[in-house]
Formats: sequence, C-alpha cells, structure tokens
Amino acid sequence: MVIVAPNTLTDRSLYTNQKHMVISCAHGLAQLAIKDLFENDEFLKELIKVRKENEYFQAVIEIDAERTEKGYIPTLRSREALPPMIVKPLDLGEFSRKLKKYQEWA
Repeated sequence: MVIVAPNTLTDRSLYTNQKHMVISCAHGLAQLAIKDLFENDEFLKELIKVRKENEYFQAVIEIDAERTEKGYIPTLRSREALPPMIVKPLDLGEFSRKLKKYQEWA
C-alpha cells in the first residue's frame, strides 16, 4: 500500500502543505517487491499521474509471486509489467473538522 497524506506532525508542516508518503507491506513478498516496483519507470509514471489527480490518496498494489526452489519470490521483474493498482482518494474532511485548530484548513 502506498499512502500520500498531509504531514500533521507540526503546525508548520501542515500549513506549508508538506506531505507524508507511507509504504506499507502486507506480507514479505510485497516487502521484497518494493525495490523492483520503485525502479519501474512505468509504475512511477502511473504514481505521478495518480498524484496529479488526487492531492491525498491510498493505493493498494497487487504483487504476484512465483514458487521457486528457494520459496516464493515477487514476479515484478519486467520494467514493462505493471501490477494491478486500486486507488482511492483520501477524504480528510472529517479529520480536519475534528481538529478545531485546523478548521480553516478543511
């Protein structure tokens, strides 16, 4: 999962529109695939496109695997192969309404 969300750690980071990018793996295969995924030019272009369309979002990326003698390995080896990605814009309205301090930011 790749999440882009506002940096809420300090007032300055929030008001200067700084963001967090969080990469979270659901299992070991996904963790092994991170390097290949972020070295994939086509994936990066797609991620940039998603970012231009959504200020904040979460994307779930499906990583396939193949069984080898040493166990399962991610199959994202080709720079042309893009894994399926489901993107959902993050609605942060409820978050900002709960924080009176940041009400004008909503």
